[in-house]
Amino acid sequence: MFSSLLYWEACQKLVELFRQIDNQQNMKDFKDQAYMIEVNLENLWNEKDGMFLAASIDCRQVDIWGNAYAIYIGFPLFEKKNRIVDYLTHNFDKYVMNGQIRHLSRPEHWQRTLIPVEPETYQNGAYWGTASGWVAFSLWEKHSQLSRRILTDLIADFQKNGVYECINSGYFKIKNYVVSVVNPLGTINKINCCLKKS
Repeated sequence: MFSSLLYWEACQKLVELFRQIDNQQNMKDFKDQAYMIEVNLENLWNEKDGMFLAASIDCRQVDIWGNAYAIYIGFPLFEKKNRIVDYLTHNFDKYVMNGQIRHLSRPEHWQRTLIPVEPETYQNGAYWGTASGWVAFSLWEKHSQLSRRILTDLIADFQKNGVYECINSGYFKIKNYVVSVVNPLGTINKINCCLKKS
């Protein structure tokens, strides 16, 4: 799911760039590619949970990061957006710690990893600041108190323990990881921009 969203986002940017130089053929090509992702991402929708799954075969599991990122980048979710927000709201304590975000809700771990990764560490159960802003933005419109909680807890944890790539109870990996700060800062700026417009 996540890599498809990244490609969809890149297609949107390329459409705009080709529009600016009036290259109609390339605009159409990238619009078509983005549309194919929109249509085919439906194959990963899990109606029971109201969330998209990370993949179609291996790791066919609810992807917290991917669903939040889809909202953050404005992927066309239509009625699915409310279902995603509901899941993120009702399962909040299963994927958030100190304002940082797990890839999957507890107690899950990835069914398969490219290299061995111990459960509750790194990308197999640790919590990351990288995705904090995406989730905060996803919750902001309907559940601003949870959105604020993510960002205030994140900042408090950074001030108390320092900035890391990922954390868990008694576990810290790569100090001064820039993305842990920059991604949530982008969300804060995005929310502030929206507030100024309203």
